[in-house]
Amino acid sequence: MKRIDKLTFKNFKFFVDEEVFDFERKNVLLYGENGSGKSSLYWGLYTFLQSSLKEDSEIEKYFDKDDEENLINQFIEEENKDDVSISLKIEDSHSTVEEFKISKDTINTNKDTNTNIKRANATSDFINYRLLSRFYDFRNSEVIDVWRLFEKEILEYITIDGDNLKDSWNILKDGLAKVDSKYPTITSQTYKDFQDNLKLFNQTINTFLISIIEKTNMLLRDNFKEKISISIEYIDSVYNDFIEGSSTKRDRLVREPEIILKVKFNDKDIKRPHTFLNEAKLTAIALSLRFAILKTRLVSDDTLKILVLDDLLISLDMSHRLEVINIILNDEDLKDYQKIILTHDRAFFEVAKDKFNSQERSEWNYFEMFVDKDGDVEKPYIKKSLGYFESAKKHFDEYDYPACANYLRKEVERLKKIKEAQEESINEDKKVFKKIKKMLLSEDLMNNEKRGRIIGKLIGFKTAFEDDSDSLIEIDLRNIKSITDRILNPQSHDDTSRPLYKKELDEAIEIIQGVRDTIINGDNP
Repeated sequence: MKRIDKLTFKNFKFFVDEEVFDFERKNVLLYGENGSGKSSLYWGLYTFLQSSLKEDSEIEKYFDKDDEENLINQFIEEENKDDVSISLKIEDSHSTVEEFKISKDTINTNKDTNTNIKRANATSDFINYRLLSRFYDFRNSEVIDVWRLFEKEILEYITIDGDNLKDSWNILKDGLAKVDSKYPTITSQTYKDFQDNLKLFNQTINTFLISIIEKTNMLLRDNFKEKISISIEYIDSVYNDFIEGSSTKRDRLVREPEIILKVKFNDKDIKRPHTFLNEAKLTAIALSLRFAILKTRLVSDDTLKILVLDDLLISLDMSHRLEVINIILNDEDLKDYQKIILTHDRAFFEVAKDKFNSQERSEWNYFEMFVDKDGDVEKPYIKKSLGYFESAKKHFDEYDYPACANYLRKEVERLKKIKEAQEESINEDKKVFKKIKKMLLSEDLMNNEKRGRIIGKLIGFKTAFEDDSDSLIEIDLRNIKSITDRILNPQSHDDTSRPLYKKELDEAIEIIQGVRDTIINGDNP
């Protein structure tokens, strides 16, 4: 299985000099504060894979300081603007290494002798918040017609029976050209062949859309737990239609198809979902659609497959964000993908890191990016990321006990917040359970077919909820509170009256580790 081992930028966009990301063939979770260069990484990877489809001249312009479309860091010294590049080192599970590079003078991503980057581009996906929002960024008076989005962002990645949908559309969209100053007549073979090809395109894309609906609704139902379902109405592209108001004159134009997105909420048709549903639900719809489309592009070939997600979760609440994490962790269709998740949300970064560590610790690398303003030119400061607990253990090993105590205190505060959120979620589930159970026991349902359906709704709840008591899984934090009061709090302030003992810190680390295992990893207390 091919993975990115190293990604190197040199003077590209926000990057100054040479910046190397050691992915080590692992998945990546990266926190970047605003303006730190996170988006430069996203667009750098996108540009790199897209270069496999371009001619050398189209790629060179990005690295030519005299070209208006160049992507060179504009604040570096003039002599450094001739040394700009993006490099990728790929390694497979047998330690076979391949290196690719794009620059003004070197391009080896688009050659017929090695199509690995081209194949990687065909199977990989890049999703960011702006792209998702375009699924529902329509005026109140408009229907949700996502054809333009499909044309620009999706068609080039869909190949059916050897035919790429973007290539097929590019051939058709301008209609028939004149031959010897005349358009082909309706009875000519050229005209008939064109209409047949347009009909085949309509049938192919309509069949593709039907194939993604079931996958989309399954994700909405089973992963996001939404009472939402979608359907798509495809309106055929038409060539040479009658001019409006005439039964004889034709326009010789290709009318774009329409892809109308329709939504049901609680089994009720929503006429204008983009004005009725909140942003979190709309984002869940868009994300489910994108994941469903990705699932249609799966290949078994040993090629690089990456999934790059950039701040796509900022409009989702934490429960929906956790569902996305669960998809990333557990979806069988995504297991061969190298995931690269970028976010400027520190809280999400920490929660996601805990989840990944609990299930796939050895398969993830974590990075943090900040703006380094020390000098004439702002540039990224990049470091491997350690959580509060990992930082505490690091400082303990380095005999910096006050710093260890400070990070342990931060970890305790973080664990308490996670526990409170879990209890709130459990309480909500218990309320729903009691409501369903009350309905189940009511006399009007005793011999009703509804009873079976309601019983089915109970299956997803933990058996612990069948107890009428309000007891929750209790986690004993008394020892932690004692250690916090005696050791951690004083060391977070200028309080030298209480000595700091290595043995007590070691005990605190052990106790907090146990609480982490219970709260984060789900181990029984």
